[in-house]
Amino acid sequence: MKIVAELDKTIARFEKILVDLKELRSTFLLSETVKGLEFDAPRPNYGTKVEAMRQVLLEAGETLYIDSIVKGVLKKYGTQFDRKQASGIVRRYARDGRIFKAEGGNRFSLIDWSVTK
Repeated sequence: MKIVAELDKTIARFEKILVDLKELRSTFLLSETVKGLEFDAPRPNYGTKVEAMRQVLLEAGETLYIDSIVKGVLKKYGTQFDRKQASGIVRRYARDGRIFKAEGGNRFSLIDWSVTK
């Protein structure tokens, strides 16, 4: 019985170490993600372009024309893409009811604003 009790203590100790390692891993992954968001310019793919356009709208705090969004992304991130491409991306998300809302006349806002404003 003494051996079983010792094994149970050892197992409990290893389970605690495992929990600590999982927390440490989560913290590390989170810090790497935050570091990537803070210091890396968006890469030229749709996911980061969408986030860049979303950030420009967030910082503006108002509905913007697509031209203003494209100029804002260029100014803030140094990422340039043409107006048609940006409009297509934003319209696709707006049509699906995600992130952006089409306000008409090539003006867009964030879908969250329709809830809060």
